[in-house]
Amino acid sequence: MNSSTSVKLFVSVLLFILYAFACIIPVVDVDSAQYAAIAMEMVQTEEYLQVYEAGENYLDKPPLIFWLGALFFKIFGFTTFTFKLPALIGSCFALYYLYKLTTEFFDKNTAKTSVLVLASSLGYVWINSDVKTDVLVTNSILISAWFLIQFIKKNKALNLIFGGIFVGFAMLSKGPMGLVFPGVIVFLYLLQTDMRKQLLTPKILLFPLTVFLILLPMMWGLYHQYDLHPEEVVNGKTGVSGLRFFFWEQSFGRITGINEWKNDTSFFYLFHGLLLLIVPYSLILLYALYDWLKGIKNNLRKPISLFWLISIILLTALSLSSYKIPHYAAVVFPYCAVVIAVALHRLESDKPKLFQYHNYFMTAISLIFAVLSFYWFSPSIPVAFLILASVIISVVFNFGNKYKEGLIVTGISVGLVVFAHLLPGMVAYSAGIKLTEVVEEDKLENREIFYVNRDSRAAEFYLQKRFARLSWQETIDYPTKSGKLFYMETSAVDAFAGEGLVVKEKYCFTAYDINRISIKFLNPTSREKELQTHCLVEFAE
Repeated sequence: MNSSTSVKLFVSVLLFILYAFACIIPVVDVDSAQYAAIAMEMVQTEEYLQVYEAGENYLDKPPLIFWLGALFFKIFGFTTFTFKLPALIGSCFALYYLYKLTTEFFDKNTAKTSVLVLASSLGYVWINSDVKTDVLVTNSILISAWFLIQFIKKNKALNLIFGGIFVGFAMLSKGPMGLVFPGVIVFLYLLQTDMRKQLLTPKILLFPLTVFLILLPMMWGLYHQYDLHPEEVVNGKTGVSGLRFFFWEQSFGRITGINEWKNDTSFFYLFHGLLLLIVPYSLILLYALYDWLKGIKNNLRKPISLFWLISIILLTALSLSSYKIPHYAAVVFPYCAVVIAVALHRLESDKPKLFQYHNYFMTAISLIFAVLSFYWFSPSIPVAFLILASVIISVVFNFGNKYKEGLIVTGISVGLVVFAHLLPGMVAYSAGIKLTEVVEEDKLENREIFYVNRDSRAAEFYLQKRFARLSWQETIDYPTKSGKLFYMETSAVDAFAGEGLVVKEKYCFTAYDINRISIKFLNPTSREKELQTHCLVEFAE
């Protein structure tokens, strides 16, 4: 086995270990646990075409993530890894088609590097660990784009059909953007290649027909759940059309203002988020952008411009939304990985010293991050050894002039810090996991539990049962409280006591909302003050 093969094998093993850790981290509230619980409910109720959450109408995300979760739960049972497995399989296919797409425009070495860049970037590991709809739409758009470009080049109907299938999957993941974004990619490709005449064929009708057939089960479910029942109350409204919501309000409504979801993010929020999520390649991405813009007049007809324009246009379109969160930027990860791979090869040949100094800087940052994480949460010896070994290997690669491989291993080491050590440490404090532990340790699984002004889909998923939600007044008025358990914050326990309710028994624990990480929580000396006390309470009659 030659040196190059040994390095590739070593990097592949490290990536496997990284994703193994990422895929066993428990799902936590809110989104990922919500999707897992809905998929669980589908299996339990055997209602697949109409989507419900705890028995109530659910009209938000398209159903592919629930269908995949339900299918794998049916086969393998209700586990964390089972829920994440469909996304991981999809990502393996996406990495393969990223390689094939890149080889259409660049050499095989660049294609291999683009795959390693994407797989080792912090954000791509994240969307495979904290599974939401973004990983499905990102992968589906990439795969559909490859098949559609192949159809344009070769005029084979099978490529068009597969392109339609994956556009349908993208739409079943995230709505109409699953059609618009592959359309943008194909349009930009046509502008560069002047192959528009390839679309002037009767075969093109296979595309909308395929997409329609893929969407048909979802449309049937939406129509029968909502459009045939305008009396149904959905998010406080009646007369709601499920089809209109899917095809217009859920995606385009965030741009037009019809959709009420809004937050106070700036237009450039996702651009900043991309730089954070593409770690450790953030500076390389900025260098690649500078290098491209510097010669843009001569670069517009070159393949590199296609990937830059895809990244910029898709990210700009997403930035028009009135509601943005960091993982929305995931959709451009594959195309950024290509421009980063091109930049890495150029740096390696033209500016090796600059590349080397950059890598030393990134390795130092990753080492500091690792040491800090060890202070925040005590690592197990195997995990600490694995993290430090990966940092050392990245240094060895850099000294051996394997700068590209050194940077990739640095990315893996950062990922190991986050997914093998830091996140497991934080997740241990999440309310849903803590509640599950209390119920199981005190053998309360057969007791009837009610949520009072707070809930946890994660606990419902891991306990494999849904709990009713009660308001403050409903709790006070609830008959025959004996034997029932009510989940609430400790301040609510005192307030109910003030209303005359007598606490018969309570099971309390401390927890933290890990979606809002603070330095005080990370610091072990101040963490205790940041924790909230939650209780399962039984009231006397």
